[in-house]
Amino acid sequence: MFDIELLVKEELEEEERQALPKTMDVVLGILDVLTDTQRSRYVKHIAYGMTVRDIAAEEGCSHVSVVESLESAKKRIAKELKKRGYEG
Repeated sequence: MFDIELLVKEELEEEERQALPKTMDVVLGILDVLTDTQRSRYVKHIAYGMTVRDIAAEEGCSHVSVVESLESAKKRIAKELKKRGYEG
């Protein structure tokens, strides 16, 4: 499965460096299946480490709304990964 931490490493092994474009294509393709709101919240939560409550405060919505959005995003991502043959 995709490891988001790979993207933030300063030093990558040569094999990882060569695999990065393909990995990025997969990640971007997966994120395309999300709605704009789901994508934004998922990236804030996973890539930037924002808490659900911080996202809700920033967007002026309830934390329940953010939780539901993230859960839906995770389901869509899992479905798309399975469709692409990435089970795990």
